[in-house]
Amino acid sequence: MSPRWLIRLSLSAPLLIGGATAAVLAAGISTATASSTRAGDQAWESWYRDIDIACPSHHVEWLYEATYPYLYEGFNSTLAPSERRRVQRIADTKQHCADETVGHSCELGRHLEAYRTVGLTQKFVRYTCRHVMCQDGALCSRAPGQP
Repeated sequence: MSPRWLIRLSLSAPLLIGGATAAVLAAGISTATASSTRAGDQAWESWYRDIDIACPSHHVEWLYEATYPYLYEGFNSTLAPSERRRVQRIADTKQHCADETVGHSCELGRHLEAYRTVGLTQKFVRYTCRHVMCQDGALCSRAPGQP
């Protein structure tokens, strides 16, 4: 397994960087608000750590931001209606991500925090591993929202 480092960027969600650092940075960094950095920071770290254990060869950290809504919306669609409403109420992306102008890191961060609060993190990790497979930065053979 190649070494990975957690990089905190002041205006984006945490990213795990591996061998294709430049490609990941080019594809994965958005100009989000500082709120997206704080939103679910521990949840991001926990999710990245858990997916790195569950499916390290899938390189989920290389997933491009445009697919984030497909990932959390796809997962949410598997939940029971009451569970889905609870997640949406906790995530409250309309309020917490209102200032985000580019990217979807705030929304995913809020959903990660909601999953953690509701106890769905491991279920989301398993869902992610089944739906994401990347070979390089933003080069994924399997990603939510792809035809």
